[in-house]
Amino acid sequence: MAIRRSLLVLVATILMSAGVSFGQLGAPFSGTLEPIIDQGASADGAGTGFLYSVLDYYPEGPKLMVNGTFEGMSSPATVAHLHRATNGPDDPAGPTPGPKVFDLVVSEGTAGTLNGSFWISEEQAEELKQGWYYVQVHSQENPVGALRGWLIQGFLHTPEDSP
Repeated sequence: MAIRRSLLVLVATILMSAGVSFGQLGAPFSGTLEPIIDQGASADGAGTGFLYSVLDYYPEGPKLMVNGTFEGMSSPATVAHLHRATNGPDDPAGPTPGPKVFDLVVSEGTAGTLNGSFWISEEQAEELKQGWYYVQVHSQENPVGALRGWLIQGFLHTPEDSP
């Protein structure tokens, strides 16, 4: 729960410093970072995290801001990326991990933050709304990927968030 509060404070600070009022926020996306158990990642993967993103429209086109926090990784993070699935969420087997689309800035530790801001195409904005994109954090022990979180439109709500 503390990780989510920290992330929300971080996002609010970024938005206010950019001159964006809360009434101007675009479409929110969120996700949970969880250990990856495929792609040859270590079976003892550890760590969790939370993603919060905003898709906003400007005269220049759609812009995606991606922010996240993570903790409890078994080795320090090295890089993080935004990826696009090769098979979408409507595929009977579910979305399939795919290629890197954008690099994110990530803290190099077992806990930290990640962020990035990107101009995207209208087609990418529509795919984002349909659930085609995810964030992947790589680490020293799991260079192919340690944590993954799919971006889902709206805010995640878990029982621990309830009063």
